[in-house]
Amino acid sequence: MKKVMIAYYSRTGKTEQMAEYIAEGVRFSGHNAEIKKISEIKNEKDFSGYDGCIFGCPTYHRDMTENMKTFLFLAQKGNLGGKAGGAFGSHTHTGDAPKLIFDTMEFVYGMNMVNLGPFPLKENMVGTREGMQACQEYGKAVGKNCSLEFCPQGKKTFSEKFFEMYYMMFSKDNKEARKNGKPGRYVAMSDCKLWLYL
Repeated sequence: MKKVMIAYYSRTGKTEQMAEYIAEGVRFSGHNAEIKKISEIKNEKDFSGYDGCIFGCPTYHRDMTENMKTFLFLAQKGNLGGKAGGAFGSHTHTGDAPKLIFDTMEFVYGMNMVNLGPFPLKENMVGTREGMQACQEYGKAVGKNCSLEFCPQGKKTFSEKFFEMYYMMFSKDNKEARKNGKPGRYVAMSDCKLWLYL
């Protein structure tokens, strides 16, 4: 069982309510969820022990709040690379904050971000059944990511590497190389390095 931190800032209580619903979704996926206000997180050690993090902030003037920006600088020191992640927040007009947070988590921290993308939700939807279910589904998706192999952009998963190696064993080029007494292509699999002499 994995553990996910849901850290948020909320002014009106809407983003806090979203955090609670998202935590339910994480628990539905079979994992533990801990909800924290960003003001409770004091140093980078507070990020240790978690397999995933979901950060939430409402959108004000097409941006995240200043205290969330400060929090993200702290989170950058928390060694979050490869961990599951997501970002959410309530809004009235535009929901830009979750996207800004999401991009920071993906491209600066190198986290394994949920394939649903950032999750902005209009304030008038938060208290509805549809809003609750959407939050729960987001939490479930991040929970599912905790159980998956992380593959940074531009790299291959173990299964992709295995398929590539298998294909190369029977490829025309490598058969020709074998006939000519030459080594096949170089393949890296996890921590092992294999020269294929085919």
